[in-house]
Amino acid sequence: MRLGSRSPDEFIKILNEKNKVIQNEFLIKILELTKMVDVKVMMGDSTITEQKTFDPKQITNYLEKLSQNLTDWSLQDVSVTNNEDLRRIFTKFEINEGNYLISGHISLQFHVLLFYKPLQRVIDCQKELAEIVDKTKNKETELSDNSDQFVLNKLKEMGYKDFDH
Repeated sequence: MRLGSRSPDEFIKILNEKNKVIQNEFLIKILELTKMVDVKVMMGDSTITEQKTFDPKQITNYLEKLSQNLTDWSLQDVSVTNNEDLRRIFTKFEINEGNYLISGHISLQFHVLLFYKPLQRVIDCQKELAEIVDKTKNKETELSDNSDQFVLNKLKEMGYKDFDH
């Protein structure tokens, strides 16, 4: 957002008017691109739930397209920052106009909650892993019981008696 200046300079007055138009059009477009939709996501325990989100790639594409239309401007590529749960998509541009340097900075900042993409293969692998863990526990118990009995039998063969087991 740019705050207008109350300068009597005609150039500044024209700039203020153009800025209002740009801000309104930008706001309308960003609201359209960030419209929330329901998507299925997977939690760490493989449960599937619905969350509301928007596609940040649409913002990146929009800013790149906007930059392509700014001929004769000095441009900075669209950048994305990823700081834990905070994301920022932004670009900068500037141009000399007479005695003025006009610069712009457009950015969108948003928080993210990270989920897994629901893939049946992941769910199947997690189920298979749970089955392997269960079988391993059962075999460990069985092996422990069998080895205890084996030791008792060997001790009895060697003449030791009266074991409580």
